[in-house]
Amino acid sequence: KGAMAPGSSSSSSSSSKKRRRVPGGYERYYGYRRSPDPRLALLEGSWFRGNKVKDIGCNSGQLTLELGRLFEPRFLVGVDADRGLVRDAQRSLQRASAAVDPAAEADGSSGSREEGVGVLGRRLPFPHGVWFETDDYARPRSDAEPEDHSFDVVCAFSVTKWIHLQAGDAGLRLFFRRVHAELKPGGRFVFEPQDWKSYRRAKVKNSHDKDLTDTFRTINLRPNDFSRILVDEVGFTSVTDLGVPDDPSVPGGFRRHIYCAQKKQRTIENVAGSSVM
Repeated sequence: KGAMAPGSSSSSSSSSKKRRRVPGGYERYYGYRRSPDPRLALLEGSWFRGNKVKDIGCNSGQLTLELGRLFEPRFLVGVDADRGLVRDAQRSLQRASAAVDPAAEADGSSGSREEGVGVLGRRLPFPHGVWFETDDYARPRSDAEPEDHSFDVVCAFSVTKWIHLQAGDAGLRLFFRRVHAELKPGGRFVFEPQDWKSYRRAKVKNSHDKDLTDTFRTINLRPNDFSRILVDEVGFTSVTDLGVPDDPSVPGGFRRHIYCAQKKQRTIENVAGSSVM
């Protein structure tokens, strides 16, 4: 998880080769979580199966790959601001691809941007149709960047805090609007916000990051406000509390409510009106 893509150094010293950490971009994040991930039990498979899905803040890709394996979307892209974590996810994807199609290991490729098209042009099961790439949802999108408004589901597990801490209230609102724009009519935004106590802990842990601590002081919105903002300001029709993963093996700080916001369906009148114009 995180917002700024890290830089790298060309120095040969071991210390200079360490990449800069993206706030929230924990390399061993999934070491704290069990596999299979209990959060997936709260989701409806029909939302994902055969559909186009994006997972924002995918970290090293473990949850994204589990989601793809369990629900079989036709296309699944995981994005993260940390290039190093995205490389880790791509390596995991390559291993999963090789288990299905040995040619994936032979030619070094993994996954496909094409929906459900495998390495040799054959239609293959999971993990083909899965892809990982770098994207930073805490920064404004430039006009030159292409937009995709065709997703059925966008997920953001344990991401909102880090966007909020780096981009403030305005940046979080921008994030919500961007997600809304990327969804088809009727699409769903599945998100897992961290509580306010978690923000305070993050501020202490990242006290060396002046930008983050300065932004923390400007924040007025609280996680309890998110549902209202999504409906009243962004334009989602509803936000449903899906519950908390019921798994005592998950540490208490990682048992959080998961929500689903739904975008308005396109009505027959909307379709007829757009065809006339």
